[in-house]
Amino acid sequence: MKKENVVFDAAELEMVDTATITLKHPRTGEEMEGATVEVYGPDSEFFQTATTKMRARITDFITRNRGAKTEQKQKFTEEKERERNISCIKAVNGLGFNGEPITDPKDACSRLPWVYSQACAGMDDSGNFIKSLSAK
Repeated sequence: MKKENVVFDAAELEMVDTATITLKHPRTGEEMEGATVEVYGPDSEFFQTATTKMRARITDFITRNRGAKTEQKQKFTEEKERERNISCIKAVNGLGFNGEPITDPKDACSRLPWVYSQACAGMDDSGNFIKSLSAK
């Protein structure tokens, strides 16, 4: 049997569980050197466990609230997704608010909604979790 030429060997792409995402200024889009979030990727065991727990809570809510309006179910689902995403922010570094450091992911995301948005975008980009690119 003839072997076909391999153009790209995907085995070279070693995946890692976390990535450090450099935050960008919400108005200018400029990278803010030293301001980062470390996030778990969707393929990590931590993220998958958090997703399983989130889905169980959503299923339980829907089961217990069969008569609930679709909007209530949607709102509950969105809240649980947000909680899961925040739990998958491993660390916040280099951020402050009125001179006080912010290191708690929940605090950072509630005070600075753009941190949440950028962390989620970082989680959603699988390229951030390729070993050679994970320092993006």
